[in-house]
Amino acid sequence: MGLEAVLPDGRVINTGVKTAKGVVGYDLTRLLTGSEGTLAVITKIRLKVIPLSEETITLLVLFKEAGQAGEAVRNIVAEGIIPMTLEFLDSEAVKAVENYKPVGLPEDAAEMLLIEIDGQPQAIQADAEKVSDICAKLNGEIIMAENELARARLWEARRAVSPALYHLNPSKINEDIVVPRNKISEMLKYLRKMSDETGIKIVNFGHAGDGNIHVNLMVDSTKKEEYEKAQKLVKKIFSKTLELGGTISGEHGIGLTKIDYISMEIPPDELALMKKIKNVFDPKNILNPGKIFP
Repeated sequence: MGLEAVLPDGRVINTGVKTAKGVVGYDLTRLLTGSEGTLAVITKIRLKVIPLSEETITLLVLFKEAGQAGEAVRNIVAEGIIPMTLEFLDSEAVKAVENYKPVGLPEDAAEMLLIEIDGQPQAIQADAEKVSDICAKLNGEIIMAENELARARLWEARRAVSPALYHLNPSKINEDIVVPRNKISEMLKYLRKMSDETGIKIVNFGHAGDGNIHVNLMVDSTKKEEYEKAQKLVKKIFSKTLELGGTISGEHGIGLTKIDYISMEIPPDELALMKKIKNVFDPKNILNPGKIFP
């Protein structure tokens, strides 16, 4: 809702409001949020706290064919159901988890969704039934967590993905593209095609409810030829992402690693404007110099 931040010259500013609404002046809170430390140092954050839900239903859905999870996400959203959690793992991610920390997932599953619906018991039961019906029509195998212990076990699989991939290959390239939710299936099919064509293993997981896919290219940075091949593939993946109406980063930001790609998404006029904003906040360029902009 609001921030306290210190400008490069030492002045302290406060942004945002304490009210439910507020549109006085420019939205400096949104501007500073995600500015990657290039405009100010954030020292306080005011958050809106929402109450815990009365009840949560957790479902694990296993699909036999690639693309079905994306179809399920599209159909769930089309029904007007907005789950609290809608997480995705592809077959390679499932295998990596089972090899690293077995939790009982079938390694022949093509894709997996972890779905949580929260709210009032009566309402979420109806939504859970709709979600189950949608997934069943796509031949999904549905497992419902019967208690908190079972729920924790299902989440164990999702939380194990990142360490499992690091264990598999510490020098992987990890991107965080986002596509419209009705394009997830198309994007995943493209990633599989690219993996087959290049011989580079690509492991995908992420926040399907947001269309946010963590794309992991499992390459060894010490092998120059292989790593350069993967870098070229990253650019192709970004091009496809933008073609589908997406963005090249949903969470990680630009920093240093995406500097060469930012102009693929942001046109010259907008980039020039952003640089001018940076100069207004930080004319001496002392905050995270060299980040974001080429």
